[in-house]
Amino acid sequence: MLLTPTFQAIPGRFSRWFLSLSLAGLLGTIAGRAQTDSDGFNPNLNGVVNAVVVQPDGKIIMGGGFTSVRPGGGAAVGRNHVVRYLPDGSLDQTFDPNLNGPVHVLVLQPDGR
Repeated sequence: MLLTPTFQAIPGRFSRWFLSLSLAGLLGTIAGRAQTDSDGFNPNLNGVVNAVVVQPDGKIIMGGGFTSVRPGGGAAVGRNHVVRYLPDGSLDQTFDPNLNGPVHVLVLQPDGR
């Protein structure tokens, strides 16, 4: 699957450019197969996702303006503005930085962290 970035100008006092990628396409590419609606991955966040990065080990980090997640539609789990999923799509229970404000950008360091 080929990802095509789309740039969009947002009018306002200062022009901002946002890069949008299809999250489903990105995750499907990570898994090495086409993404479908029935693959089982459903982060079910209670707010907006502003940024996504995929670590070299396949873990997916999402940041934004949310305070809880319901992986696969299950019970709500508190995650303040950042969450990490394992390559199989399950919630990484060991990762909970508990931030006090929304995440707008995520950057993967050269060493993969």
